[in-house]
Amino acid sequence: MTVIYFVRHAHSYYTADEYNRPLSDKGFEDREHVTELFKDKIIHAAYFKSI
Repeated sequence: MTVIYFVRHAHSYYTADEYNRPLSDKGFEDREHVTELFKDKIIHAAYFKSI
């Protein structure tokens, strides 16, 4: 069975530099949560879409 996970980027602070914005405190918390959810998963492929 194929399982697909959709994960949106973590929250960041607004800056004019769209590609190098730092994560906000909430973004760091979200990153930790997603890491915990996926730590036991076997991921065969990943697709990243930039702006």
